[in-house]
Amino acid sequence: MIKYLLIILCFFSTFFVFSQETDSISTSNITEIDTVQLEDEIDEDVPFALVENVPTYPGCKGNEDALRKCLQRSIQKHIMIKYNTGLAGELGLAPGKKVVIIVFSINKEGIITNVKASGPHERLEAEGIRVVNLLPQMTPGKQQGRSVNVNYTIPITLLIE
Repeated sequence: MIKYLLIILCFFSTFFVFSQETDSISTSNITEIDTVQLEDEIDEDVPFALVENVPTYPGCKGNEDALRKCLQRSIQKHIMIKYNTGLAGELGLAPGKKVVIIVFSINKEGIITNVKASGPHERLEAEGIRVVNLLPQMTPGKQQGRSVNVNYTIPITLLIE
C-alpha cells in the first residue's frame, strides 16, 4: 500500500513539474507571438476611426479632434467642388437618391492609394475615383508613433430628379 502511495505521489509531483515548465514556455512563446503580431498590425492599414493620430490635410491645425474634423470637412468640400454632379442626370438613371461609396487609403507618405468605388453606375464610380485621386498629399497618420496607412470611406450622395 505504501508502494502505491509513493507511486501516486511521484506521478503527481512529476505531473506538477512538467505542467509548470509547459506553462512558462507557453507564456514566453505567446509574448513573442503577440509582439510580432502587434508589429505586423502596425504595418497594416488602420481604419480612420481607430487611428491614434489622423492624417493631416494641408492647412488643418489644432488638437486631434480638430484635425479629424478638418480632414473630414476638407475631403467633403473637395468632392463637392470637383465631382461632376451633372453626370448622374446624363446617365438616364431613375429619379431618387443614388449613393457612390468611395474607399481609399492615405499611405505612410500621405499619398492617396487603393481607391475603389461602388455605386449604381460605373461612370459614377469612375468619377468618384477621379475626384479622390485629385486630393492633395497629406501628412500621414500615425499609430504608436509610426506612420501607417489609414483607410477612409466616404459616401457621395446624388439626388436625381
